[in-house]
Formats: sequence, C-alpha cells, structure tokens
Amino acid sequence: MAGSPYPSSKGVTVRRYIEINTNGQSGHGGGLVKTFDVADRFCVRELNYRFRFTDPNPEASHADPGQYGFAYFAMGGVKAADSIGLFVYPTESGYELTWFNPYNSDTHDEDDDNAIMSVAPGMWYDVSVRFDWAHDDEYDPDRFASVACKGEDGTFNPEWRQVLCSRQPLTVMKLYNYSPGVAHYSDIQVNYSPHTPRDGYVEWGPDSGEE
Repeated sequence: MAGSPYPSSKGVTVRRYIEINTNGQSGHGGGLVKTFDVADRFCVRELNYRFRFTDPNPEASHADPGQYGFAYFAMGGVKAADSIGLFVYPTESGYELTWFNPYNSDTHDEDDDNAIMSVAPGMWYDVSVRFDWAHDDEYDPDRFASVACKGEDGTFNPEWRQVLCSRQPLTVMKLYNYSPGVAHYSDIQVNYSPHTPRDGYVEWGPDSGEE
C-alpha cells in the first residue's frame, strides 16, 4: 500500500507504491476500490497523492484520445458517471492531468477549463485538492474544489486551479486505468469528516435516509 519514503540498507530512498497494470480496455472497471457508507455523510476536505503513469501505445492514444485515460483517482458516487476526480488525458501531442465531474465524466471530451497541467509518462507528480464545502453561491454553487500539481522535475501549475465540482458525499474511492497502461500511486492522504451545519448543500442520494 501507499507509504512514506524510508531509507534502504544502502542509504538510498525507496518509495513504496501501489501499482495498477491494465492490459486491456477496462473502461471504468477494475483497479482498487474503497467504499464508505453514505449514511455516515462524509465530506472530503482534502486529497493528497503522488502518481506516475506509462502509455504502452502512445501512437494510438494520441490518434484517438477519447478512448484512452490513465491514472484515475475517482471519488464520490458508485457509478462512474457520478464520480469526481482526476485522470491523465492524452491529447494529440501530449498528456494533461485533467479534472472530471458528473457533467463530463461520461465522455472524454475534456476542455481547457478542466486541464490542470501537462504531464509526462514515467515522472512522479504530487497532487493536492482542497474542497470548500462552506462555499454557497447561487450564481456558481458548485465551483468549490481547487487543485495543485507539481512534478519531480520542478514543473508545476502556477496557482491553485478552481474546478467545477458537484457536491456529493464520499461513498467510494477508485484507482484505475481506463485503458492499457501502468499507474503507480503513493503517499495517499484523504482527509474527510462528517457533514456539519456550516457546510453547504450536499446531494446525499436516495439511500441516505434524508427526505
């Protein structure tokens, strides 16, 4: 499982990580899944993790980006269409760490508003996501997640990127590849706590017991 760096007997830092190796077109299935009880009404407060990815067939993924996606970190609804999170989206010439939400998770037609940062295969990236549940704006009620990313080569997005995000309880976390490839995850930290009166409206769903 994910963990912090620790020194080896030779004094070299070794990092433990989760590896997900996908050989076929898995869609939104497979990978690792952690579920939560919707009745607990957990809200994600902050997410931090490290990842890297490989693309064994870049010619195919760049030629048809909509059929490929790597290193997903999905949260929220059990159904893929109800999830929020991040994944690596291949473009015609590169790769973008991209935010997704229920408004666009059924398609891979990502636009510039969701692109966080250009990334490259084989390099580790540190990702941080902050959620502001207290933000309630009748003109823009869902824009309350901010994302930052930094590569081990020093590249980073210049500021926290605000993204459109639906208000859903934490019911599931998934790590997976949408298409063939290898994804590594490390140093995963998910901070969450029960919903409070200070938090904004949440779409609890039909199984929450809330009228």
